[in-house]
Amino acid sequence: MDVESISNTEHLIEAAYTVRKEKGFDVKHNSAVVDFLSKNNLNFKNHEASKILYFDDFDFFVDTNIYNYVVDNQGTYESFTFPVKRFTSSFALENLVISINNNVTTIYLVRYDFDDAQMLQFKSGIEVLGDFHFEFIELNGFTEADLFNKVEFNEDTQCWEDVVTYHSNPYGTYVYEGYCPHEEGYCTVHTMVSQLYCHGGGSGNGGTGGTGDGGSGGSGGGSSGSDSGSDGDDLGDLGCKGCDDDPDFVITEPIIDDSISLSDCEQIKNTMSKSIANHSSRTADVNLLLNDLSNAVNAATGEMSYVLTPLTTAEDSFQANYTEGVAGEDEVIVQLNTINTAISILMHIHYNTETPAPGKKQLSVFSLNDIYTIYKFVMTGNIFSPNTFMSTLSTEHGTHYVLTINDGDSFKNSEYAQKYFAHWEDTNPDFLMSNKKAVYEFTYTYGISVDKPIAGVEEQFVKFLSNKELALTLYRSNSTFTEFTQLDYEDGNLIETPCE
Repeated sequence: MDVESISNTEHLIEAAYTVRKEKGFDVKHNSAVVDFLSKNNLNFKNHEASKILYFDDFDFFVDTNIYNYVVDNQGTYESFTFPVKRFTSSFALENLVISINNNVTTIYLVRYDFDDAQMLQFKSGIEVLGDFHFEFIELNGFTEADLFNKVEFNEDTQCWEDVVTYHSNPYGTYVYEGYCPHEEGYCTVHTMVSQLYCHGGGSGNGGTGGTGDGGSGGSGGGSSGSDSGSDGDDLGDLGCKGCDDDPDFVITEPIIDDSISLSDCEQIKNTMSKSIANHSSRTADVNLLLNDLSNAVNAATGEMSYVLTPLTTAEDSFQANYTEGVAGEDEVIVQLNTINTAISILMHIHYNTETPAPGKKQLSVFSLNDIYTIYKFVMTGNIFSPNTFMSTLSTEHGTHYVLTINDGDSFKNSEYAQKYFAHWEDTNPDFLMSNKKAVYEFTYTYGISVDKPIAGVEEQFVKFLSNKELALTLYRSNSTFTEFTQLDYEDGNLIETPCE
């Protein structure tokens, strides 16, 4: 499978902040945070061996496995933004923000009242249209009743809020103006929300406008908003009505992460029963499309694929776009600019190519070009959520697989992806030679070829994913896509873990 690229232009203004997604934060090892939590009686406990914390006082979970990190260019301010989950919430999105300003640590609950369309735009990495309400709540001195019931605060103690979009490439982080370029795929969009905090809470609206355009695996779309509830005369020196001479401020990048709710196995199984809105059958679901492809693979003379785009932010229903390749060709060309929103699922087959090219077969596992296709979708922002994305494969060898992304940033920034995939379509002779070396290694060094036993090819493919640290996980499926086995490679052995 292959994709065609899009290229735009940009005007770069260097941002005052660096923003990036990180993983593996250990709140217990940050003494400043632990001291703050203890002093303010914000009791927390670990859930099993993971880094999911439960805050007893406020009845919500915080996932510290992944977070957005913001640091200013002077090194005097930084913030850590984590996903918040609770069993019931009237807000579309909640985050816990640890804000450290001149070595003073404050923790906030930040709430965003996106509607369904705005949440879809944010997750898709495109422009967030219209006003949206957000509020910062300092978790110092608030009771549980305050947290659940207090939604508006005294306007006199509110200073200003702003929503600005930045984007990052390997050379720095820049204020977002015009369109984000997808040239070489180097662009990650960041939606930055800031508030000058006046020790009484505050709420405001993100403004309309902006030209947010999705980047590679960015955490959200852009909206450039004006200040709200501000005292315009005092903005220049960061003062406003009700604030002292040295007010606090918080700057955060919202984060969405669904990994608390479901394991990868649960995610795959649950996705199978999600509905397809534009299918002729009223009972069509993801599993039906997968079985259609599986049943067609032996008679097919060209590649077949479905691209599924979500119809809701919960990804509980999809629109399916069918594409059929040219007979005898190994790839299906997917025009990225024909896809109106980012995709959730990419399905395709490796068909029997004995006809019209005798002796030629496709692989029993994903090809190197298949992996590049996923990379291209990540880099162009055409994946709705890397945490829930899956690529499926059925082959004429009788094999069936699901490939998932463990972490979009780790995948696209891996040494292998940067060395080869970043220049995969470049016609420069040096890059062409480099890509040939990558194909040779994949095919001959690892033995991932059509003339090798299927079981051995499968193990070598999993070994390849592990050795190259691509942050991808392979699942073997039965022919009906109802049973799955996670495949990992550790200490020279293939580890098979059936999904319960």
